[in-house]
Parts: sequence; structure tokens; C-alpha cells
Amino acid sequence: MSDGQGGWLALLGWLWRRSLTALVQDYYRSEALSLKVKQIRTDAKEARRQAMTEKH
Repeated sequence: MSDGQGGWLALLGWLWRRSLTALVQDYYRSEALSLKVKQIRTDAKEARRQAMTEKH
């Protein structure tokens, strides 16, 4: 009986580590994405500012 239980615990531990790793990876991916979006917004703002100064 204890063998089956040990197998289940190992499986649960493996699933837990896997989901934790996936969560961390998702977090870093979304962080990188938000940084990229911020950069794009900054670039767009800068381009708009330059266009405005060129008009005047």
C-alpha cells in the first residue's frame, strides 16, 4: 500500500513543480511583454513629439 502512496506523492510533487515552473515562466513572459509594450508606447510618444516639433 505504501508503494502506491509514494508513487502518488511523487506524481503530485512532479505536477506541483511543473505548474510552479509554468507559472514563473508565464509571469516572466508577461513582464517582458509589458516592458515591450511600454517601449513601443514610449517610441510612439517620442515620434509624435518629433512630428509636432517639425511642424512648428
